[in-house]
Amino acid sequence: MTSRLLQHVNVVYPSGAESEARGFYAGALGLEEVRKPAEFDQRGMWFQLGEGQVHLSPGDPPPAGPWHFCVVADDFDALRRRVEATGADTEDTHSWGDRRRFFTRDPWGARIEILEAPATMRESTDTG
Repeated sequence: MTSRLLQHVNVVYPSGAESEARGFYAGALGLEEVRKPAEFDQRGMWFQLGEGQVHLSPGDPPPAGPWHFCVVADDFDALRRRVEATGADTEDTHSWGDRRRFFTRDPWGARIEILEAPATMRESTDTG
């Protein structure tokens, strides 16, 4: 395998909960919603996450479990406050080297890890 890029993850939310999904993924997580190409089913929504994407599809969400995806955040403390402001629980866990992290769940139980950006990445956004 020569490709080493994750293009997207797909998360399921209940049909009819589009507003709540946007509120969490765009509002709390701060992801930018992007237009789906015309050749794709227009139900659901896509959000940009760095070079990858989070795709949300309407349906029956699976039961909550340990599976998750991870978001690297240069605004770690602000992101945590936004997530907690939605009423979502946050769960502290051990650090990853010198980087803090916590877990949360979207309104339907999808687990999301939030990992603090490396210090060099945080410093470049603080000065720029």
